[in-house]
Amino acid sequence: MPNQILQVDENMLETKLDRLVSEKVEQLLNAMLDAEA
Repeated sequence: MPNQILQVDENMLETKLDRLVSEKVEQLLNAMLDAEA
């Protein structure tokens, strides 16, 4: 049972991390596009 809970927590953490990275990349790309424009 504890393994199941840990698995869920790891998946949630990875999802949050993926979202954070995606947002940072999007912000960076937008900043680069704004700088070129």
